[in-house]
Amino acid sequence: MARFSFRGFVYVLIVMLGLLSAAPNILPQSIKQQLPTWYTTSTLSLGLDLQGGSHLLLAADTNALFEKQLNSFSSDLLSELRSQNVRYTKTSHSLTHKDSRSGSVVFTLRNADDARKVNDIAYQISAQPNGSSALDVEIKQSTVTLTLNELYTEQLVKDTLSRSVEVVRKRLNETGLTEPSVTLQGKDAILVQMPGMSDPTQVKKLLGTTAQMTFHWAANSQSEQVMNKQDAAGNTYRLEQKVALEGEHITDAAGVLSSENGQPVVTFRLDSAGAKQFATMTRDNIGRVLAIVLDDKVVTAPVINSVIPGGRGEITGNFTLPEAGNTALMLRTGALPVPLTIIEERTVGPDLGSDAIQTGVESGVAGALLVLAFMVAIYGRWGAIASFALCINMALVFGALTLFGATLTLPGIAGLILTMGMAVDANILINERIREESKKGRPAASAIEVGFDKAFATIVDSNFTTLIAVSLLFMFGSGPIKGFAITIALGLVSSVFTAVALTKMLMLRVVKSKHKNTQDRAQQRVPLRFSSPLLRLSDKLSGINFLAKRKIALAVSVVLTVLSIGLFAKPGLHYGVDFTGGTMIELTAPTLTTDELRNVIESNGFDQIAIQEYGSEHHYLLRAPVLDSSGELENSNAKQTDALKRAISQADSEVSFDKIDMVGPRC
Repeated sequence: MARFSFRGFVYVLIVMLGLLSAAPNILPQSIKQQLPTWYTTSTLSLGLDLQGGSHLLLAADTNALFEKQLNSFSSDLLSELRSQNVRYTKTSHSLTHKDSRSGSVVFTLRNADDARKVNDIAYQISAQPNGSSALDVEIKQSTVTLTLNELYTEQLVKDTLSRSVEVVRKRLNETGLTEPSVTLQGKDAILVQMPGMSDPTQVKKLLGTTAQMTFHWAANSQSEQVMNKQDAAGNTYRLEQKVALEGEHITDAAGVLSSENGQPVVTFRLDSAGAKQFATMTRDNIGRVLAIVLDDKVVTAPVINSVIPGGRGEITGNFTLPEAGNTALMLRTGALPVPLTIIEERTVGPDLGSDAIQTGVESGVAGALLVLAFMVAIYGRWGAIASFALCINMALVFGALTLFGATLTLPGIAGLILTMGMAVDANILINERIREESKKGRPAASAIEVGFDKAFATIVDSNFTTLIAVSLLFMFGSGPIKGFAITIALGLVSSVFTAVALTKMLMLRVVKSKHKNTQDRAQQRVPLRFSSPLLRLSDKLSGINFLAKRKIALAVSVVLTVLSIGLFAKPGLHYGVDFTGGTMIELTAPTLTTDELRNVIESNGFDQIAIQEYGSEHHYLLRAPVLDSSGELENSNAKQTDALKRAISQADSEVSFDKIDMVGPRC
């Protein structure tokens, strides 16, 4: 008895913990004000598909990163070889496929005996803290091939993405966005979620700009390595490839109006080291042109007429005031160490998000009521006990999600409804096993014990196999798929507990309390009664003996299985934009008919876009195929989407873009 009481105490403790964890999600504000803040703020947050907002997936251009590092190491190596009078002939500098870790630099030694010097110098200039070398040197006869070490590139990508996340987060915080979320996803992508933002156009420009600023002197006769750069007007400048000053020394920047001509300019301030270097370089190069290069474009190229002390400067160009402000913001927050391209964009308007919440709640409540009514109608008071356990089960799932700080999404709501369905299966199985034992004449308590024992193995097996499938979804899925998997996994654990442990305890308590005051032992041995009319009707109906017709059943199953597999080949599956790439836009254009919308789209050069009336009047669904699959223009779909939105907005000023899904070729 003591053991059972202790077990019951543990069950009650678990249930109370789950209910207390879930309670802040439904408590009214008047009660929350009287409770501790740490408790009331622990609630489920809504995903972007429920509250509205934008989701951007940015991919890092690791190919550009590897090329930059390889150029840097190879330049240092070749410069050191020249200083030691090692003669060579440079033959090639090539990049491999974009998914490869790097390209290669190839040169030929005039004297094959210098191979050892090449190895020694390569190690000196690329030695890492762990003792390894960032460069792999392969020498065949007199031909030297330089590539980046694989372990180095892996660590380089990891460090670069970590720095990129911080830069992206700083830029978003500077814009004043409410609680933006910036996280790593996979090996080379950054996920940005912005609740409440229905038009991320400006943010995309902000995040798509690397803002790598460097200072270069104009090339002269003594310059060894030169490069050509253009400004916004198309003028070409011949500059030294060597960087005179890095933009990383900038500590502050602001977009202001010039006191001289009233034009927007960007003022900047350098740190102490940068200020000292800037003063020295301007003192030694009076009369030379110093070009300021921002993302491979010359923004200004003034002539240095005197020493510039103090570390302060001004960038002039054809800026508007907002452009000057954005440029200053990017300089303040630092340059992105690697270019980022938008490979996926998902935007949900606030109205569509609120509709999704209402629809999810209504469907969930309706499904729950139908399930509970079914259980009570079939199994009477025993079904009512199972229904009570189902309600506790859902509360425990909400409590667990709250404790883990999970985000509730539409797939999560689907997972909750599916959890209830699986929990009902377990309760039906238990009640049927108890019915079978009661028909054999077993007393109520014994029938419950044996029924639960017989159902236990089946329940655990079915839930365990489902848990394996859910684990695979979590491992290989992303975003909402992982949320769905987590919800199902928590629901499986909770449903096993409520169905096997809690329901059994409640049923035994009901049986024992019913016979607590009776002294009639015969009465205590009465079997359980399932008096539902539906059950009595089902008992009268003769079932189908599938085992007697097993050969026919197996043959039909094989035929249906083969036909189902054949349908994969023809007509085949119809893939959505998540698999094929492309853009899908849901919009409401109150003043445009279908033909007028089609004319607007086609007149702006979007010939491949399919238009479909969707839902209510003036609500349309647009589908556009992926523009580029080579990866060279991965922002092309994002640019197409922005251009399409501008064209439709010009034709209908009242248009609202309810949902946008853009998936690039790399996804």
